[in-house]
Amino acid sequence: HDPRVVIAANKIMEEDIAASIIVLGTEDEINKSCKEAGITEREFITLDYLKSDKIELYSNIFRELRAKKGKDITIDQAIETLKSRLFFGAMLVKENVVDGMVSGSIASTGDLLRAASAVIGTAPGIKTASSSFLMDLQKPSPGGESSIFFADCAVNPDPNSEMLVDIALATAKTHKSLVGTKPKIAFLSFSTKGSA
Repeated sequence: HDPRVVIAANKIMEEDIAASIIVLGTEDEINKSCKEAGITEREFITLDYLKSDKIELYSNIFRELRAKKGKDITIDQAIETLKSRLFFGAMLVKENVVDGMVSGSIASTGDLLRAASAVIGTAPGIKTASSSFLMDLQKPSPGGESSIFFADCAVNPDPNSEMLVDIALATAKTHKSLVGTKPKIAFLSFSTKGSA
């Protein structure tokens, strides 16, 4: 229900960046956002996750995921959890309905990570959830790179050596899949002087 989301969704479709975009929200929320954004014709698909015919199926899948982690929940608890746009969106990724999820314009990083962790989890062989971001440089670095990944700048403020291995492996795999070249990896220490 953020006007920036519908603007971005329309632009992505207009520029043919994605085959399709699904914006989660109630019809009232999306109508209001489109009106505030000045959008009269939607180029994206909308899905009212609160009225979805998949809520029961996804709730049962979510119950199974929680049970595998030793946490039994009722179907009502699962349905209530899936009424969160973040959890429902993560389930769309888990069930291969969509290739990825963009969120965070109004949700906290912590809330997003909780949903992704509970529903999607980490890649096979990776125990530590981490984040990375891609910097596309205007001109290549002294080492000749034009795309650089930085990790983990948002999830693990004090990783141990095992976590660092997981973070490096996950980031290297992300680099390889998005850039197509074999990554060069550097470990850098940092200090935020207590702010993180």
